[in-house]
Amino acid sequence: MKAIILGFAALLSVAFSSAGKADTIIGNGGVGSGVACCFGDSAYGTAVSAGQTITVPSDNVLQSFSFYAEGGTFRAVVAEWYAQVLTGQYQSGVVGPILYQSPAISGTGTLTQYTFNTGALTLDPENRAILFLVAEQDNSWFKIGAYGGPNLPDSYTGGQFETSPDGVSWISPVSNGYLDASFSADFSPAVPETSTWAMLLIGFAGIGFYRRSRKTATSFNLCAR
Repeated sequence: MKAIILGFAALLSVAFSSAGKADTIIGNGGVGSGVACCFGDSAYGTAVSAGQTITVPSDNVLQSFSFYAEGGTFRAVVAEWYAQVLTGQYQSGVVGPILYQSPAISGTGTLTQYTFNTGALTLDPENRAILFLVAEQDNSWFKIGAYGGPNLPDSYTGGQFETSPDGVSWISPVSNGYLDASFSADFSPAVPETSTWAMLLIGFAGIGFYRRSRKTATSFNLCAR
């Protein structure tokens, strides 16, 4: 019985430890070292999407993410990211299922930080994901804050800047040499699943029943004497 109690105590500890844990922030922060331009017109062979691949941390629930952007009308998207293939000097990859998409946003004439609340979106910590902006329509040009360029270090080593002509096939590095988009992403620990809480409740009920049964049995023994 002692082992059972200790086991449920351990489960309870795991369940509540995530509740008090601080969020994990990834990215490079700040406005960036430059502005990558311009995205939004497939008719002219221009990339219509631009964003950042990321390594999903162990705290894998995405609460929000931010980009710096200017002009155009665009949406923010989160998707799974598939393995890249090296072709010459470029690396190519494709996105998997779309996991989140924001409403359309009309950019301003200045570089502005936009934050997108994803509503506790659980990502797979074993894989990468991609966060990106996509033009709402052709000829809806937008720019995006970026880091890197000649002789500048990589600002985020868990992924890289990616662009796409169709929002499906992606390529890097971008022609202007930027290594990363200017971004941040806020992750929190996963909340215990309903089944975990159910197991805990059943366990506590079982322990209570066991203790009550023992108390009743003891009372009968005393009366028998």
